Amino acid sequence: MVSDQGSRQLKVYNRAGKPDAPNQHPLLATVKYSANQTDGIDVVSVPLNKN
Repeated sequence: MVSDQGSRQLKVYNRAGKPDAPNQHPLLATVKYSANQTDGIDVVSVPLNKN
């Protein structure tokens, strides 16, 4: 995940590279947010809400 703070977006990339090009990580999604400032973004790999 990469923060593009100037445009208030997060860029989400595949953690694993391509099979034939392990150093190329394709863009999976762009997530827009409305906060003016952040002190960091946390990412977890498990659901936080089971409901």
